Order: sequence, then C-alpha cells, then structure tokens
Amino acid sequence: MKKLLLGAFIENNMEQLATDTATGQGETLSALSELVGVSSDDQTIFNMALKNNFDQIFSSADVTSGQTYNALVSVMKQNRTLSKYLNQT
Repeated sequence: MKKLLLGAFIENNMEQLATDTATGQGETLSALSELVGVSSDDQTIFNMALKNNFDQIFSSADVTSGQTYNALVSVMKQNRTLSKYLNQT
C-alpha cells in the first residue's frame, strides 16, 4: 500500500525532508513527490505548497512521521491541483 511506503519514506528521511521542505527544493522533496505520484508539471506547486505550510507539516521538533504524513495529506487536500493525487496514496 502506498500509504505504508510513504510513511516509511518520511520516517527514514525526516530530517532531510524537513530541510528540503523549508527551502521548497531538494532531492528528498523530489523523491517524496515521485512517491506521491505528482507529475512534473505540478512539481513546483507541490514544493511551494509544502514550503508554505512547513509549520503545519513539521509542527514541532518531536513531530512523528505519522503526524507529518497526515499534515501532508491535509495540505494536499486544500490545494485543487494537488488533491487529485490523494486517490493514489
């Protein structure tokens, strides 16, 4: 199931993912978008949505991968372009 794969990816890459999300770019963020299934046309929208919602996605230093995953889904639900990818996760 894709949710398990995404959860494991987030768990194993939490620190670098937080760094990439804060800047809106990076290999880990690109890999996450590929796992989610984001098309190259929507990559910039994905990156900026995560960057703009960094404080929601990484709400504390103690945030868990599960909380991060749930926040990611929430951010994507709020974006018309990104919400179409949620059926794939």
